[in-house]
Amino acid sequence: MGLLKRTTVFIGWLSGSVAGLGALLYAAGYLVTRAHLHLLGLDRLLVPGNERFIEEGANFFLVTGQILIHDCLSLVALAVALVLIGLVVYALLWLCGFPGARAMRSGFDRSWAALGTLHARLPWSPDIQSLR
Repeated sequence: MGLLKRTTVFIGWLSGSVAGLGALLYAAGYLVTRAHLHLLGLDRLLVPGNERFIEEGANFFLVTGQILIHDCLSLVALAVALVLIGLVVYALLWLCGFPGARAMRSGFDRSWAALGTLHARLPWSPDIQSLR
């Protein structure tokens, strides 16, 4: 494909993507703005312009993304804290000579070995014997 044709295809893809993004922002902004004005009882008095709808749509997606990231990071921090607490409790039980700690370890080793045999049976697993 020639350079001119590739450039034309890229410009077509880029313009389609920008148009789709603009339509998405406009639709979300229209719904958010209309809902907000209706909530305030001003939907009959104020009619914002088209650029306001796009701005509100972008603001909606920005704030929604920030909230989702904040919540997801909180969940990740909670999961990491729980794993660390579990490791500390296991280490303390093992250091104190608790017999259940050895049983937990042997159960973990059996599970890990079963996972290894499962992985060896997958169709995309490399054949270990042929690599040696």
